[in-house]
Amino acid sequence: KDGKQQHMIIDGERRWRAAKLAKLKTVPAIVVDVGTYEAGQLLLDQVSVNQLREQLKPMELARVLRGLRDRKLTTNDIAARLAKQGHKAMTKSQIDALVKLTALPDYVQEMIDDQTLAPTIAALLEPVANLPGLGKDLRKRLDAELAWKAKIEKADLIDAVNDILQDNDLVDLTATDSWSRNPVHFDWKVRCKGCEHLVQFDG
Repeated sequence: KDGKQQHMIIDGERRWRAAKLAKLKTVPAIVVDVGTYEAGQLLLDQVSVNQLREQLKPMELARVLRGLRDRKLTTNDIAARLAKQGHKAMTKSQIDALVKLTALPDYVQEMIDDQTLAPTIAALLEPVANLPGLGKDLRKRLDAELAWKAKIEKADLIDAVNDILQDNDLVDLTATDSWSRNPVHFDWKVRCKGCEHLVQFDG
């Protein structure tokens, strides 16, 4: 605090703590009026500093991108600002894919942070992860997989989800009799359009 004014450290919290331990009365600083910051610029500056110090984890970057999106910045604006801040160039599809990760359940995000589930594989869960009745069983199944292996592979995830969908009657996979001589096939994109039971997973 400076009189009635409050200051927030954007870059240099560790240096500030070290200065306090060293009992320094003054430290060199650049003071910026946060009120003049454009929407999302403060987040970008903080991310830039962290990115320089150590590579951000995918979920950390995803949450920042979500914050920028929530501040009404378009994907193109975000990509341009990231590039301007010296970040590795990101395409619109890469940004969209990362933002979608923030909609996954917390336990899935934790697995991404722990690097036991790759972001690209976790993204497969986006259409189904929040289906009622799926979450608890899916978490048990994934925890069981991790009990004996270090990482969940794509095939493990697909098998787990398909088994749970069928076991809990969350999707009817018997509509097409693929075992019969004359299997019944139809254009589900047309017939099932708008149907509340329509579930798409892994294509």
